[in-house]
Amino acid sequence: MDKKYKRLGINTILVLIGNIGSKLVMFLLVPFYTRWLSVDDFGTADTVMTYAILLLGIAALSIGEAIFVFPKDKSFNVQQEYFSSGIAFLVFSTIVSSVALFGIEFIVERYGLHGIFVDNIPLIVGILIAMLLQHFVQQFTRSINKMAVYSTTGIVLSLANVLFSFLLIRKYFVV
Repeated sequence: MDKKYKRLGINTILVLIGNIGSKLVMFLLVPFYTRWLSVDDFGTADTVMTYAILLLGIAALSIGEAIFVFPKDKSFNVQQEYFSSGIAFLVFSTIVSSVALFGIEFIVERYGLHGIFVDNIPLIVGILIAMLLQHFVQQFTRSINKMAVYSTTGIVLSLANVLFSFLLIRKYFVV
């Protein structure tokens, strides 16, 4: 029984590292955001992230939750099949979502309408693709009990957020 609780404790710490890293990094970046961005730009960035998070559930059709349940306790070959099927679904889903979003952009711009959503569709698509892939990989690694990889994907996501924040915000928003 003691070994079981030790494993639970280690897995809990690894899940904490994998999940809290990106949230902590984003919290620590707030002073940079408030220094570099105007109130309108900060609102735009927040709205773009909200749209991407909202579209994540629609575009992914809960594939992350499915990939967490099905490969658990299966053979390596079956796990490979689930992973590759999931990636194929994500590619298909990404293509369909991208075509739909760029189609919306084309139609709306044709009528001369603009707004935060339409003006930032390429950015929303990029964020959406990154979030789809990260969520899928994190849930799959958690399912097959590769908790160190799970934590590593959270750390990689955090580092990518920092890198892209410094590169893109300074390029597009800082005057």
